[in-house]
Amino acid sequence: MYLEFQEQLTKHLSFILKQLYGSDLPRLEITQPPEIRHGEYAIPLFELAKKLRKSPRQIAEEIVTALGTIHGFEVFEIAGGGYINAKLD
Repeated sequence: MYLEFQEQLTKHLSFILKQLYGSDLPRLEITQPPEIRHGEYAIPLFELAKKLRKSPRQIAEEIVTALGTIHGFEVFEIAGGGYINAKLD
C-alpha cells in the first residue's frame, strides 16, 4: 500500500510540475523523512530549484498550493528550506 501511495504522489507531482514549469525538468525524488512525525514522504526540491533558478522554498510553496488534495493524503507541508513533507490519512 505504501508504494501505491508513493506512485500516486509521483504521478500527481509530475502532472503539477508540467503545468507549473513546463517540460524538461529533473524527476523529483521521493524519500522518507528522518522522523515519522514529519510524514511518510519527503520531497527535496534543491535540484529543481537549480534548474529553475528559484529558491527551493518558493518552489515548495507553489507546488503545495497547486497540489490541492490527493486521495489518501492528509496534508502537504513545507519543511526547512526546500522540502515538502507528505502525511498519509
